[in-house]
Amino acid sequence: MDYERPSGRALTGHDDNYDWIELMARSPSGELLARAFARKGDHETIGAWRERFDNTGASHSICVYASPTRKARYVVPFYLHAHSETDLEGAMRCLIEAGEQVSISMDGPPDSMHWYFDGRNGFDLLVPFQVFDAFYSPWTFALYADIAAHQDRLRPGFIDTSIYSQDYAWTLPNSRHSQSGLYKIPLTEDEISELSADQILAMAASPRFEDSCLEASIGKFPPWWFTSELRHIEQKLTACPKCCDGSANDTEDRPVVPCVHAMESAVLPDGTRHATYFRLASYFAYLNIHYPEIVARLEAIDGRNPIHDRNDIKRAAQFGCCHPSSPPCDAVLRRYCPKDGCELAEPSGDIRGG
Repeated sequence: MDYERPSGRALTGHDDNYDWIELMARSPSGELLARAFARKGDHETIGAWRERFDNTGASHSICVYASPTRKARYVVPFYLHAHSETDLEGAMRCLIEAGEQVSISMDGPPDSMHWYFDGRNGFDLLVPFQVFDAFYSPWTFALYADIAAHQDRLRPGFIDTSIYSQDYAWTLPNSRHSQSGLYKIPLTEDEISELSADQILAMAASPRFEDSCLEASIGKFPPWWFTSELRHIEQKLTACPKCCDGSANDTEDRPVVPCVHAMESAVLPDGTRHATYFRLASYFAYLNIHYPEIVARLEAIDGRNPIHDRNDIKRAAQFGCCHPSSPPCDAVLRRYCPKDGCELAEPSGDIRGG
């Protein structure tokens, strides 16, 4: 089926200029040390960030935001990561094969794919969002995860399918890995195709040319690929009615009530999780958050004390999308109330969403 490709502005109704990334730094143990927003082309600020942390553990958000806040709309470059503790050569060959298939599907301009050794045990592939004229869609991460899962089925054991969320951090090229001491280095297509893994490891002992803020020209066919693939994933996955009919393209900037905010960082006890997930899903939908983002939020909470049937999370998200509502201030939620009370609680016992 042929599709008429909407531009990002036509889809969102906003004149977005995606120009902001969130800088991050982590300790060797993985603890988040600091974060701050910067324009993606601000080489001085990004360079100072590297120096502040001795060019170790420095990264930035995979999302590029329309304004300096995580609540803003965002676009995402296409990316894949393949790794292995025991077969680095196999991981590299797996990523090359996956890149070839994506390149054929996307039909992008020459040099639109960028390759990296990750500084430890794997390789990255990235296609800048400008190549396919990306626009905000709540289905972007679901699309990329689906492509990664397909590649993993073709050659199991190498492709990382767990990295597709707004929280994923892209390590700055030419920064040093805190454990291996090696650098994340960019590679040309010829290098990753012709060199051995051992040769690339030797190269990673030193940094290379700088390309932290890649720019790329729009391709002729990739925008069609991006739009048609997004529509395909909407049809393939359980859909949020608002996502399908286009009645809600943005996440509302309403305040998250304190109890829900506390629950997002808590370990939910046994016996309450299923009902709580349904309440939370309805509330997130009430905030105009879309199905794939609701699933991601619930999975993040559930990861600290997983339920037995993971499909319950998707069922809860589907229910929430069909029944958006402000949560009742009941016994479950009151466990997470702030000590000084909740200014967003209504006299009726319900909670205002904004």
